Amino acid sequence: MHVAMLRRTVFSREDVSGNNPEFQGDRAHLAHVRPPVLLGLISIMMIILVSSTGQGGDVELKDGVKAMHTCSWSTGATDSVNEGVTAVETLSATSDSSGTCSYSIIGGADSGDFSLSGASLSFGTAPDYESPADADSNNEYVVQVRATDSADSANTDLTITVTVNDLTLAIGSGQSFALSETASDGDSVGTVTLSADTAVAWSLLSNGADADGDGTSPFSISSSGVISLSDSGDINFETTTSYSLNVLATNFDESDIKAVTITVTNIAPTITDDDTGTVSETAANGATVVDLANTGDDDGITWSITAGNLNPDGDGNSVFAINSGTGVITVNDADDLDYEVTQSYSLTVRLTDGATNSDETITVAVTNIAPTLTDDDTGTVS
Repeated sequence: MHVAMLRRTVFSREDVSGNNPEFQGDRAHLAHVRPPVLLGLISIMMIILVSSTGQGGDVELKDGVKAMHTCSWSTGATDSVNEGVTAVETLSATSDSSGTCSYSIIGGADSGDFSLSGASLSFGTAPDYESPADADSNNEYVVQVRATDSADSANTDLTITVTVNDLTLAIGSGQSFALSETASDGDSVGTVTLSADTAVAWSLLSNGADADGDGTSPFSISSSGVISLSDSGDINFETTTSYSLNVLATNFDESDIKAVTITVTNIAPTITDDDTGTVSETAANGATVVDLANTGDDDGITWSITAGNLNPDGDGNSVFAINSGTGVITVNDADDLDYEVTQSYSLTVRLTDGATNSDETITVAVTNIAPTLTDDDTGTVS
């Protein structure tokens, strides 16, 4: 901060109390009615009071002129954008007071075509080179913007020129592919096509979520535009039914971005084991009766016995249990197993992935165990 020392001499009452005084005051105080304005300075006035007798003395007077700070624009007066693009540029101005500048649109022939969010200047609607919307219909849009800090503001005029962007390189619109939820790593999902046959470099600007958290995204794209499955562990119809990938194609002069949709198809789980099992009437709790298996979806599947699981001894415990994650049926209450009471059980087993079910009837036959004498075949009697 700079300080300027000014020296003034008051010669007459007119300087103090006339019709157009420069100062006002009394014997003890003196104020500057029209203080000097020095850009960026605090002015301190040294006033020499000269009486009618020619005598006087110095009085130091701080005028109270505040430092004046301005925003200095660094944004250029001209810029250009391709047609079909809304983003114009990020405004930039620096405050002399080391503060921050805020921005506003204050005028210009085409101010109505722009919007401003913070420092981001954009077109309200993407311009079309062939149908210019500017006041002069020449694809040169004029807008006046203001930068304001805590003490001052500065204006600047911007001219934004819209340029033609008639691409010959274009990804075909609306492309979509289907993917089975049971697909394997490396399986091809589909090939992205161009509207013109030209050599391009392909990349994915967005990918699906890494659902299994192993650090590998679900999809990749080859140099020929083939989208493949990179991580089958991320694919589960019950979690995500579709993906939208932003695909970028570039060559030396042009580029294009399009969204490609991948729809996941549900594969219902199916019980594949034989529909019979056996168990000894003398089996213990926890003994395996049958180990069921399935094809199709393995993600998030649940096994259950929905019918036929009886409780012959009436103690509240069903005769069998099934592991909900593996499909293994075991003895749950050995006291219920008695060939002489029940020779077989007909169990309805359900396998579900949360979206579709597979039901199968499993018949469990109880095998009879004949009683056997275990004592020696001799005895004595007195």
